[in-house]
Amino acid sequence: MGHSAWLGVAASLAVAIGSAGAREGGGPQVRTTLGTLEGVREGEVDRFLGIRFAAPPTGELRWRAPQPAPSWQGVRAAKSFGPSCPQALEAPTQLAPLGPTSEDCLFLNIWRPAGAGKKSLPVLVWIHGGGFIAGSGSEAVFDGTPYAERDVILVTINYRLGRLGFFAHPALALGHEDEPTGNFGYLDQVAALRWVQAHIAEFGGDPGNVTIAGESAGGAAVLALAASPVTEGLFHKAIVQSGAGLEPARSIDVDAPGRPSAISAGRSYAERNGIKGEDAAAAAALRALPVDVLAPPAPSIVEIMGIFAEGGPMIDGRLVVAAPGTLLRDGKGPAIPFLIGNTTMETAVWSFNAAGPGLVPLGGPFTAEGLMPAATPEEREALVGRYLETARGDRQTALAMLSSALQWGMASRDLAAATSQKAPTYFYRLEAVPTPGRAVTAGSPHGTDIFYMFSAIDHFRARPELVTDQDRTTAALMTDYWAAFAKSGVPSSRAGPVWPAYTPADEMALVISNGGAAAGRIPNVDALAAVRR
Repeated sequence: MGHSAWLGVAASLAVAIGSAGAREGGGPQVRTTLGTLEGVREGEVDRFLGIRFAAPPTGELRWRAPQPAPSWQGVRAAKSFGPSCPQALEAPTQLAPLGPTSEDCLFLNIWRPAGAGKKSLPVLVWIHGGGFIAGSGSEAVFDGTPYAERDVILVTINYRLGRLGFFAHPALALGHEDEPTGNFGYLDQVAALRWVQAHIAEFGGDPGNVTIAGESAGGAAVLALAASPVTEGLFHKAIVQSGAGLEPARSIDVDAPGRPSAISAGRSYAERNGIKGEDAAAAAALRALPVDVLAPPAPSIVEIMGIFAEGGPMIDGRLVVAAPGTLLRDGKGPAIPFLIGNTTMETAVWSFNAAGPGLVPLGGPFTAEGLMPAATPEEREALVGRYLETARGDRQTALAMLSSALQWGMASRDLAAATSQKAPTYFYRLEAVPTPGRAVTAGSPHGTDIFYMFSAIDHFRARPELVTDQDRTTAALMTDYWAAFAKSGVPSSRAGPVWPAYTPADEMALVISNGGAAAGRIPNVDALAAVRR
């Protein structure tokens, strides 16, 4: 199938031709040319779960661009989630326990206001994070009910992960040379967005008002999609949460010092598994590798680091033509509204166990000299001092928060400075920490924003009984802003302050803290910019 033909695959999957409300004694139904789906109505929200948006990427379709989903006869139940893509089955850093996994995992889920079939509502498509090796659109934290209650249709998606999602080898392209290859997880995301364009109207959504949003790897995916030449018209606004600065680690076919190409890494992996050559036999042998070999369900740290080192998104020349953040900062992205921001301690992630929440560092220990090598000793200490009070006087915590601001925060600010030149951009900083975790950390760790923007504080995995009404109020405020942005491109809330658009001249942001939200200049931005020189 040619490249242009691939671009039209999902658009030609089906055009919805009818919709019905909830049947007496049954769930709400939506009829498409592929078949009829029956979901679940709970109160004022309809859920359609486990909807296949592409053919199972198994057998000969492993490491292929996603292919059309098959049609069916009669009514198909859409009342439970489909399997997640293969990955580690349980880890203390997961936001929520994971359900069943399968290589047949290309499913999406929809939440809408009950009976919305005849409406034309804004659509928010959520792309989960997880380092491109973990995560799922069916995690409990991603319940779309709060958005449906605000008249926004929420869609969550799965995409292939790890070596099944991001892998290149010359043998795999044989017979399919015109198809994109390598970034299969990204190709799945594009296919899901094309499914949304083809079908969401019959669920009551407006295909002309689609916002993509993601956190961490999902935020990086949003940037990749925004900068891609193959996604024009698939979405109209973008939300990047803790995703700026996460660029593809390698080229698909060009080796660099200390960084082999994806194809070189793929050859090495194949040879370690006894597969040599680049012919059809090598392709067949690769596609015959057991799923548990490619994606171990209980990987060791060494195995996880190996998947990280050899995998992940790549510059493939088709979907990803260059580092997405660089393209956007150079003004080459679309003229669409952006909402961009970070937490205050991206340098750690939550861990959860029976005893309570903890932290897993993503770097460190940090030193002022290492973080600010060009600064004077006086400049270093002055800036560290700005974070010590928030860090409860702990110097290493202050340095971790400073590292987060210098690296993640300023990368987001630089991105906002670029996107704001073409369309309204809104910048935020999340300082809030759920009450059950405040004894553990003074800063807001990487991923904390998810509990707030989904109003999912009660899904905090450790000591959720300690969650307070104030936690829920702050979360509802954040959900308000995100839902309003999905509707109009302007984040707003009746319960919160006006959120001014970002411009490089005034550096305005919304700071979301334990007690609510306040608009003001990005905290410490001038000092941070000065020591980055």
